[in-house]
Amino acid sequence: CWERSEFKVFTQEMSKSEAPNAEMWFAAADLTVFTGLRRGELAGLLWRDVDFEKWQLVVRRNRIDPGLETSEPKSTASNRTIPLSRRTLDDLASLKRIQEADRAVLGTGWTGTGFVLVLPDGMPPNPDSITRRFKRDCERAGVRYITWHGLRHTYATFSLAAGVQVHDVS
Repeated sequence: CWERSEFKVFTQEMSKSEAPNAEMWFAAADLTVFTGLRRGELAGLLWRDVDFEKWQLVVRRNRIDPGLETSEPKSTASNRTIPLSRRTLDDLASLKRIQEADRAVLGTGWTGTGFVLVLPDGMPPNPDSITRRFKRDCERAGVRYITWHGLRHTYATFSLAAGVQVHDVS
């Protein structure tokens, strides 16, 4: 779990990063800190699961292997609706803008998979790549690396500190 100061440094450094696809990778980490999504849930999230008007997303699937195949979430309780903050909506809007720009540049070379988190060609990254890239971004930002699951713990810690009820966080 990160301290607020570590998250602040990570955010500041990532906002200045010129590393390839830095904005997309930062949005992925930020979404987890503010929603508590598991890595597989983030990797399996489709645009049709995001409702910008209702400020929510629905977790319906998990993607743990390379490719496009998804599976049911970890448990029945993992199927859930997550309310979104302005910041998470901004992260998602940023990902949508990136995809639209990539699609415009690549034209027919872009693959429309429907996933929220995709590389410039439209294909989703290998879920293990999400972890590897996050580790490199932590090194670049000069902050302590925590696991993706540690980002979920950061979400829980920040939520509890903000007064969110334990049963809502869990």
